[in-house]
Amino acid sequence: MTGVTVLLTLAFGLWPSALLPPLTGTVRSFDGVAISGATVVLRQPERLQTATTDASGAFAFPDAVLPAMVEVSARGFTTVRRVVESSPTDFLLFPAGLTEAVTVTPITVDTRTAIEKIPALTADEMLRSVSGFSLFRRSSSRASNPTTHGVTLRGLSASGASRGLVLLDGVPLNEGFGGWVTWTRLPTDALDNVYVNRGSGADTFGSDALGGVISFTTPSTTRRQLSTTGQFGSRSVGGFDGAAGGGREILSAFGAMSWFRTDGVVPVAPESAGPVDVPADAEWVNGLGKAAIRSTAGLFVAAGWGGRDDRGNGTVKQRNRMAGGTFAGEYTHVVDDLAISARGSISPNDFDQSFSIVAPGRATETVNSVQRVETLASRASVDVGWTVPQGSVTARALITRGSAEFVDSDPRVPSTTSQSIYDVSEAISVHGGFVPAKRLTVGGGVRREWRAAPGEEDPRDATTVGHGTATFEAMSGTTRVLLRGSLAASHRWPTLNEMVRNFQVGAIRTLANPDLRPEHARGGDVGVVASQRLWKVTATFFHTVVHDAIANVTTATNIRQRQNAGDAVSTGFEIDGELKPVRRVRIGASATFTDATFQDSLEPALEGNRLPQVPKRTFVLLSDATVWRSIVVSGILRTTSSQFDDDRNQFELEPATQLDLRVAGRSRAFGWYLVWENVGDARIEVGRTPLVTLAPGQAVRVGINWRLGN
Repeated sequence: MTGVTVLLTLAFGLWPSALLPPLTGTVRSFDGVAISGATVVLRQPERLQTATTDASGAFAFPDAVLPAMVEVSARGFTTVRRVVESSPTDFLLFPAGLTEAVTVTPITVDTRTAIEKIPALTADEMLRSVSGFSLFRRSSSRASNPTTHGVTLRGLSASGASRGLVLLDGVPLNEGFGGWVTWTRLPTDALDNVYVNRGSGADTFGSDALGGVISFTTPSTTRRQLSTTGQFGSRSVGGFDGAAGGGREILSAFGAMSWFRTDGVVPVAPESAGPVDVPADAEWVNGLGKAAIRSTAGLFVAAGWGGRDDRGNGTVKQRNRMAGGTFAGEYTHVVDDLAISARGSISPNDFDQSFSIVAPGRATETVNSVQRVETLASRASVDVGWTVPQGSVTARALITRGSAEFVDSDPRVPSTTSQSIYDVSEAISVHGGFVPAKRLTVGGGVRREWRAAPGEEDPRDATTVGHGTATFEAMSGTTRVLLRGSLAASHRWPTLNEMVRNFQVGAIRTLANPDLRPEHARGGDVGVVASQRLWKVTATFFHTVVHDAIANVTTATNIRQRQNAGDAVSTGFEIDGELKPVRRVRIGASATFTDATFQDSLEPALEGNRLPQVPKRTFVLLSDATVWRSIVVSGILRTTSSQFDDDRNQFELEPATQLDLRVAGRSRAFGWYLVWENVGDARIEVGRTPLVTLAPGQAVRVGINWRLGN
């Protein structure tokens, strides 16, 4: 990953120039490894400056003028362009030909400044600005059960398990037992950059990346900052966020924390609600800290994040609680053109959940299941990266160990079952990117993986996956046009949750299946990217077939079981665009058209049915504008077509449209904001079993913050 030449071209941005503090930052690879020896060129009027990144990937320009357009390119890596509005700044590079680095929205939401403009509270709400992204259900992590917080990209979802991998500074956030993502464990002020790859990343990251990769990065520890934010609003909303960071040249640190609570709303539709239905309240607290030690040869980073949340599930007796975190360490050693990185992490997590049977008329309920899961997941990996003629290559070895104690009690009997279960895997992979010609980049990767579950001594399954892409620069200059295509084979092991844990939603009870086979996917995409200084358009056609797709299959009245249902075929088209028509105004749109159906099915009743919770059309419109001095108005409009809640396509959810607005201002260190959620108080159906549950309606939040530094 080292010895890579990076060209950074700065031109004046869209807003009037202003003299800001020195421009500093870091250059890192997609998996968090610092790129040393990179050449950074800063172009200003009548002046050209050059710097070289050190062993930690850091660079500095003492007298830069911002804002400015920044272009980062490197041999063997994709090119990244964005407007830099503040310092310090970080650049995350992806191997050329392996993946197209896509910012989280067409409005260049890849910096903290841009992320703040989205009227969202949690990270998954912010990601809804990508039309192809969703959790399993329409509601956000703020108002839904954690087990539904798996990532869906490009319609690759037939159940609540995640088909996408989420990373924080290169460390997976997917929970070791169920594969879902605990979004409420990410402090608001800890998110600095966000990148989304809507395509397989399994050859690099393994099972969890069958449908794509979402990569978050945290602020640089060298950034000097201190901030606090308080907020309040309807539904007894209250929250606090804080962050601090900085240090000297050798040692630096960053930390952030959040606390939030709300009384919530009754999730059951008003026409069906009864005495047992109560607001689904929620409260969580989280924190993140990391420290870095730099030397001339290497970089050591230690980090930890975690939290707890306590929330109601919408009835008097149904509740869930979760607590846990991750502790990680990484050391990168640089020797000439060779970089060796060793990383380890350990993630304990406890999850408690209660289920009940609600009587007709919803006047009474009886608890029928109390579950507890204690999980411990650990990972250790070694990466070796080096440059080769016209490109770069990285090899990785990975060991993962997971164990869980699962206890399920029925108070009515009473009876208790207890299981000790395991998830053991190893993997080796090689991937690289090359530039065989001036305008052509190609790349690929291959991964071999072994896994045993749910018993530690169970026979190991094995699989090999791979990925290859090519990108051709058809036009350069004022108008730039890129053509790209990719082919991928990927897979997903069934989670321990799918193999051992039963659950209930409304009257529907879903059973586990210890005999599940892994999902295997084959697919590809072709696309075009066209851009000028004030606009950019990306269009992509994709087709993926998931063999042995795991779905919640109806087996009897009110009974489903997780089964390998046959093939899940997803074909579609994505288009993203951004436009900056005048100064201080940005407009973007993102649309996805998806046809996701069961084929070669387990039984005739499934054949041709649409996949549960996958709409045929989603559209997002996002905009922000500085209307007067420092006052910024921003909004997001998201609309989805109808979708089904079940495999039999009997329970259809109505189309949904939601508009959120944000108005914010700042005067020196002090700032304020007003967020108006679901402006039209639209009815958004989340589930139908046939009992209808709804996402929260209209709400208002007000916040005040104080910030020093950048």
